[in-house]
Amino acid sequence: MTLKRLTKKNIPDYLAMFSECVAASLHVPSLPNEENYIFDHIKKQSKNNFFYCIFENSSNQLIGAIEIRDSDHYPGQLYTWLNEQFWGGNRFQEAMYLFADYYFKKTQYNQIRAHVDLQNARSYGALKKAGFADIGMKNGPCGKQYVLLLRKK
Repeated sequence: MTLKRLTKKNIPDYLAMFSECVAASLHVPSLPNEENYIFDHIKKQSKNNFFYCIFENSSNQLIGAIEIRDSDHYPGQLYTWLNEQFWGGNRFQEAMYLFADYYFKKTQYNQIRAHVDLQNARSYGALKKAGFADIGMKNGPCGKQYVLLLRKK
């Protein structure tokens, strides 16, 4: 896996891989909604906001995205997805490890918080496999959510 900062030139490939399955699991109502989100968050990239695309090394194909948002504005800092064609094979765990290492080196922070819907067992399992620990539950916008934390090693 290779991570590259999200830029406007990545948007067509990003949107092409942002499938209906991915949108449903993230509660994104439409592709234009996601497009507006990424344009807005490209502008917000800073010392505390990081938005990167995930590329498969063998094909150099964009297969997903990973964002860590400013914890002062987003209690659930992590926003991430992989196209379902690339689920399995530890791709997410590799990308998360690379991204967390980069994030911890570039910031003063020593943890990343994620919120995951109870019914999203695949994401919950992937985060646990990537080293996130359960720290509680909360009411989210679409129902109960796990609250997970990844600490700097």
